[in-house]
Amino acid sequence: MFSVQHLAIVSLLTLAVACQAPAPPPASKDASPNTEQAQPTPPADPIATPPYPAPDASSAAVPPTQAEQAPSTPPKATPDDTTVAADALQKLGNPSETQDFGSPLDDARALEAAMKVKTEPGDIPRLSLEVDGKRFPLPLEHTHVKANIVGYVSQVEVTQTYANPFDYPIETIYVFPLPENSAVNDMKIVIGERVIEAEIKKRQEARELYETAKQEGHTAALLEQERPNVFTQSVANVAPGEKIKVVIAYAQTMTYDAGEYEWVFPMVVGPRFVPGNPTGASGSGWSPDTDQVPDGSRITPPIVGGGMRTGHDISLELTAHTGFPIIDWSVPTHEVAAEAAQDGVFQLALAEKDSIPNRDFVLRYKLAAAEPAATVLAEHDGKDGYFTLILQPPALELDTLVGKRELIFVVDISGSMWGKPMAMCKDAMTTALRMMQPVDTFNIITFASGEKLLWSEPRPANDANIKDAMSFIDGLVAGGGTMMSSAVQAALSNPVEQGRHRYVFFLTDGYVGNEAEILNQVSAFTSTDAQGKKRVFGFGVGSSVNRMLLDGMGTQGNGATVYATNREDPTRAVHRYYSIIDHPIATDLSIDWGGLEVSELLPVVLPDFLASRPVVIHGRYSKPGTATIRVTGKSENSRFELPVSIDLPGPSAEADKVLGVLWARAKIDELSRDLWDGDNQQIQDSITQLGLDYRIVTAFTSLIAVDRSRTVGQGEPTTIVQPVDLAEDVSSMAYPQQAQLAKPTRARAPSGAKYDKSAEALPSPAEAMETVSPEPAPSAEPKKDETHSNTPAAQIRLTLRVSMSDFQKCYEERKVEKPELAGKLLLKLEIGADGKVAKLSFENDTLGDPKLLECLRSIIEKLDFGLLSAPISVSYPLVFK
Repeated sequence: MFSVQHLAIVSLLTLAVACQAPAPPPASKDASPNTEQAQPTPPADPIATPPYPAPDASSAAVPPTQAEQAPSTPPKATPDDTTVAADALQKLGNPSETQDFGSPLDDARALEAAMKVKTEPGDIPRLSLEVDGKRFPLPLEHTHVKANIVGYVSQVEVTQTYANPFDYPIETIYVFPLPENSAVNDMKIVIGERVIEAEIKKRQEARELYETAKQEGHTAALLEQERPNVFTQSVANVAPGEKIKVVIAYAQTMTYDAGEYEWVFPMVVGPRFVPGNPTGASGSGWSPDTDQVPDGSRITPPIVGGGMRTGHDISLELTAHTGFPIIDWSVPTHEVAAEAAQDGVFQLALAEKDSIPNRDFVLRYKLAAAEPAATVLAEHDGKDGYFTLILQPPALELDTLVGKRELIFVVDISGSMWGKPMAMCKDAMTTALRMMQPVDTFNIITFASGEKLLWSEPRPANDANIKDAMSFIDGLVAGGGTMMSSAVQAALSNPVEQGRHRYVFFLTDGYVGNEAEILNQVSAFTSTDAQGKKRVFGFGVGSSVNRMLLDGMGTQGNGATVYATNREDPTRAVHRYYSIIDHPIATDLSIDWGGLEVSELLPVVLPDFLASRPVVIHGRYSKPGTATIRVTGKSENSRFELPVSIDLPGPSAEADKVLGVLWARAKIDELSRDLWDGDNQQIQDSITQLGLDYRIVTAFTSLIAVDRSRTVGQGEPTTIVQPVDLAEDVSSMAYPQQAQLAKPTRARAPSGAKYDKSAEALPSPAEAMETVSPEPAPSAEPKKDETHSNTPAAQIRLTLRVSMSDFQKCYEERKVEKPELAGKLLLKLEIGADGKVAKLSFENDTLGDPKLLECLRSIIEKLDFGLLSAPISVSYPLVFK
């Protein structure tokens, strides 16, 4: 085990729970949607009624589900568990996989109505598969998360359960998130009593082993990293009627800020805006690959529409060995059952009724003891020594002069921010503007398909300018793409006024696919400070934000990142932001290691001390030793010095190698930054070798497990792409490129196998925002499989779908003058071989609003449909209601 100084850590507990749960109850009858909860068209000013608190479940006039009525049998702890563990688990109830969540609606019309209804989990219809008139659930049944926290380190095990209800083998593909700083270092598949451990291989080699195993009829599992926080799990040859479990393990360092620890488990991959020209599809997602995002199809899993769920649920249990009693804790995102013990053991489990995986799980807690100036964790496995040093920021006088500041607020108003996220941003901005100081200057930049500045240059934070800014924020309407790169350019490229520090605050969900480009821009701008400092702060807003991008912006921008989940008051994050920039910062840190033989320190360049956030350093050492190191730096005009006593232990058989894995993860992150400018074979080779040496999944290494004890089928399993739930409070209009929702691709299904007809009745994203007719004109009817092909007609329709949010914006603007405006029209296009609009006409127009048509025309005529082999004519229906 690694040693811990300045922190009392109790022994690790392995929580083994024998759940004596009753057999699942029979499926309940199809539930009827609560039509009284149908959601009206959002008002033009959603901030007028900020929807931050979670809806009161009691207000939903729906009957309790069968699962809620059934008495629960508490799980039984093993004899090795402590009394504390047993008492806590006694209160947690049955695991959610034993519960029934209802069956899908039969009537397609009833399903269509349910899509606009918020109901209790037991009443939400589930997407299903239909074969020969019978319905079957999707392969992924359940995910169980088991987390164990010791001090600053979290070790997590994620178990995914897949089931095959058919009489032929299947393959399932599932794209899912994990924390962006996680080191995924283990995987195994469990089939009955058999356990098959995974091997770490180069990515291409692992893929080849997987494809070979699939063709030979062997059950296999492949885990690939698409982004540091997005992974693909492929499972081939799940035998008929069989269940298989895939168990993934990872380690990570905890987030700590202002005396508060935070642990996050992401549950769903939110939508990603994928810029660029289509180049094909290497994955099964709803977006094509593009020249700017070559793997766009691998980071955009299919989704179910509003009012639907996949049927997949999640359970979670967490044990924290804190060493001190927890004096304050909160889970703002979910309902939980928890038990805090006086000896520093804290246990928590997700409530059964809160088991739909559609938003991040967030736990925050504070300890009773005052934090030490530094904490050291170290271990030596007999071959190598590793340590993690956590330096707490110094205590500084709160009334020290802040200095002159230039505050730039960059607000995401793209389609994914429509609805509640936009309302939260407006409320956050209102608070941020009111908290400025009179000596500050400020400006606001918005971005969607392009960027817009409130003023050409920053203005003083006086009453008149703040009033104008609030009016500007109040009138924002979400819609369009997410061209974030141009917003970074606009926010950071101009010179900073003499004597001022520039603080740039990005309010966004981060739903983009070109993260590397944006992080590279932030790094380049902030590394060229001239007269004043440029710092970038991220404000992640929403249920399932892209933390990899937001955290990266804070790191590369010499700032920090704050978050407000969709169930929190966003002003909390705004206050946290000001608590950081309102305090002096210690800079130019360096460390005298007192003769200790340490090496390969990460990060290579030490970050500045912020007001409340520690500096975390990972390193290696060759020999054990004891010394007092000295951390020095500048604090305003004075010298800062912090002595820290360190004891680096010798080899131990009890070392669990977690610190080595965390060091390797930090090293991989450091190297990955050198790939933002493009491919570098030497860097790729270094990352690959680290992945192989430390058994970590990276962009170039994967985990592969193959069960060669038997053969399943003839090597041609039916492929089912597992859809994901719509991220909570994210509008379907955030997915403008998706032709159909939750439809399998690359499937080799036996004759008669198809998706449930009710699933096919799900609206396209454009239909979800009520702008596309469900009955296309004959000339617009796509040929078989055209929506997933690269035919010219399909590509043109794809480009039109990308512009749906802009069409919607035209409609919303006209509704201000004509509240009752509604109707339909048929868009007819002639596209030249150069990809430009040669002729445009509107037919069958029942709207009768020339200004709306003028607005639509201005958008469509600017579209570039790409080079074509020959001119083509396409019809496309639109319905506005």
